[in-house]
Amino acid sequence: MVCKKCKKEIPDNSLYCNHCEKKQITVQRKTRTHKRPHGQGTIYFDKRSSRYIAWSPSSPIGTGRTYIGAYKTYAAASEALDEYLRGVRPDLYNATFSQIYNFWSAQHFSDLSDSTVAGYRAAYKIAVNLHGIKFRELKTADFQRIIDNVSNDSSRSKCAKIQQLFSQLCKYAMQNDVIDKNYASFVRIKKEDKKKKVIFTNDELKLLWQHSNDERIQIILFMCYSGFTTVKNFKQHFQKRF
Repeated sequence: MVCKKCKKEIPDNSLYCNHCEKKQITVQRKTRTHKRPHGQGTIYFDKRSSRYIAWSPSSPIGTGRTYIGAYKTYAAASEALDEYLRGVRPDLYNATFSQIYNFWSAQHFSDLSDSTVAGYRAAYKIAVNLHGIKFRELKTADFQRIIDNVSNDSSRSKCAKIQQLFSQLCKYAMQNDVIDKNYASFVRIKKEDKKKKVIFTNDELKLLWQHSNDERIQIILFMCYSGFTTVKNFKQHFQKRF
């Protein structure tokens, strides 16, 4: 063989050149394995056994890990871990909006009141245009479009309920590594227009005082001077009577 540096002939398989002392054989380092995504378990190389050790992912509080096995190669350990995950939980990565809703509702509806469940179900029906779309493909604009479409004909509280459903589904999808951001948290709900106050004019108040002996008028006057001057029904009744 020939020396890498001085190009002189040296014995085969020499570690160093006997002329310039240049090191000839480079020890190939073991390539570092890639870290698995969050929530997909752990694989590490055990030097003592020269095996790749696979563990299942832990629970959100760091408990409940399961030992999968020891394998000669990283690929074998990864395949065994993936097979384990497919058996213990559904594949939600390609799940649609409806599928995420079904998985989420099956876990959470039992802890909610009937009125709250009814509100979520109504909000789900309103979002019918999202039902067949893969959840990981949905962004803030998709959720915002649903809110905008119903905001003109619905109350602010109803729009807030729809947004709340979107946010709950996003959180569930984040917990299962479908998405990495709660896109529903960026949705904006339009403020309701303030209702025009209906109040009595000074002339109308003077007329009321002229009939202050009437118990019904006394109630109206009490309401007026107690801050309830916006009561429309009272004014309508007053206008019809006088």
